[in-house]
Amino acid sequence: MFFHVNQDPRFHRRFKGYKTIERLHLSQADLIPDGWKPHVTLENQSTFGRDITPFGFLEVLERDGELDDLHGANRLAVLFLGADGIATYDALFCQPNKIYPPFAILMQDHGWGGNYDKFGKDGLLERIASNCQVFPQFLLVADGTKQWHDYKKVRDVDGDCGGMSRKMRWLFSRIINRNGNYSGLSGFINTLQNNILNP
Repeated sequence: MFFHVNQDPRFHRRFKGYKTIERLHLSQADLIPDGWKPHVTLENQSTFGRDITPFGFLEVLERDGELDDLHGANRLAVLFLGADGIATYDALFCQPNKIYPPFAILMQDHGWGGNYDKFGKDGLLERIASNCQVFPQFLLVADGTKQWHDYKKVRDVDGDCGGMSRKMRWLFSRIINRNGNYSGLSGFINTLQNNILNP
């Protein structure tokens, strides 16, 4: 089963080749029962999506019977949230009781989208990930958005056009050095934490 987070339940669309087998309505307390502490606070955060009821839902999809594994996974779980994307990353993945970092995130900065900060390079999302040392293995980065530090474009993987803006999206992976550690500043911080601060 694959899992995907979508920050806006108003954009729920049918996934080609899949049908809904279950929908579970969720509140913020269902996702973060002990609450969460933001790693940053901003006065000008967007209020987009805060009045959506319910807070979100988990949609479980099953592949149509006439399709095979070449089409995709047998089942998908998609989490739709009426929530801010940066705060959602912080709350779900950067808290002390986190389980795993996300496998991948899709980043597309919109000049007209009303976001209070960019998702790409040197934006608030990357700063939170860096401060908490919680990084996805992959970034799917749209044209017009810059990949984070310590990520490199995956060779021999074609881009794909998507989203409302129909922008090309490219796959980037986290850079790992010869010792099996991540390179750059995040690699230095990781080495410092593992060998000196937490021996």
